[in-house]
Amino acid sequence: MYERKDIPSMDPRYEKPLEHRKIRALLVGCGKMGRNHLRVLQEHPRFEVVGIVDPLRGESGFEHYRHLNTSIPRPDVAIVATPPETHMSLASQLAGRSIPTLIEKPIATEEAGLAIAPSWWRWLVVGHIERFNPAVQALRECLAHIGEVHRVVATRIGSPPPETGREIGCTLDLAIHDIDVCRFLFGPMRVDSADCNRDACAIRLLSHNGIDVEVRAGWGDGEKVRTLVVEGERGTLALNYTNQTIDADGETIAVKKSEPLRAELDALGDFVATGKRGDLCSPEDAFAAVTLARHAMDRHGFV
Repeated sequence: MYERKDIPSMDPRYEKPLEHRKIRALLVGCGKMGRNHLRVLQEHPRFEVVGIVDPLRGESGFEHYRHLNTSIPRPDVAIVATPPETHMSLASQLAGRSIPTLIEKPIATEEAGLAIAPSWWRWLVVGHIERFNPAVQALRECLAHIGEVHRVVATRIGSPPPETGREIGCTLDLAIHDIDVCRFLFGPMRVDSADCNRDACAIRLLSHNGIDVEVRAGWGDGEKVRTLVVEGERGTLALNYTNQTIDADGETIAVKKSEPLRAELDALGDFVATGKRGDLCSPEDAFAAVTLARHAMDRHGFV
């Protein structure tokens, strides 16, 4: 957590309190996910986009910078949606200037890439967007109704991504979503066994309180599958991420549908204003998800 008074002003408009103006956002990276952020930022009443950093492309109507540098007017918040191998370098530059920053997942592709001054972590959150899927939020409220949880099965099959995604493999591109959601819902875990290659993975995790968690992910040309099944002593909850639905032993639980990215940006606005992360993923949790993904062929302690 941080306090706004720690942030030096470099623009006269910063003298106006955040509650009386829009949050000035700098978008770093304007690829597929970056354009999604741009769309939602433009629609969001709390934000205004003050610039886009991308070596190749800008967007009409916005200041365009080819590289991140200190000559760019200081924003209230930055969003990093660049190739994963660049995340920590860019985050270090922004956190070093005390700029609250959301980094898209994964926070890094290698454990060695997670080296960053601990004092800077307070400025960072990570875009594990499935935390803000309304079905995940609703499922969290329903868990008490099925009693002690014994087993969880997460399945995620998606279309092959651009080459950048294929380079990091499906474990870091796809399975990491479910690794983070399962830690978010059930706490620390360790890898029990795994069978992973670039295009598919099957990982068995054990939670700190004995829950058996299976994460299956892969790239395919068929129908997209994104599901989470939770088995408890008094029933089973079956979540569909795409449809934003939950089935409880044949009965449908009402879920108010919404766009997860909009909900994530709502929380980001609160983080900028108050320093409180809420359900936003912390660097520590993102680090744990990467560690589990990278250790998926070994056995390690709870993270």
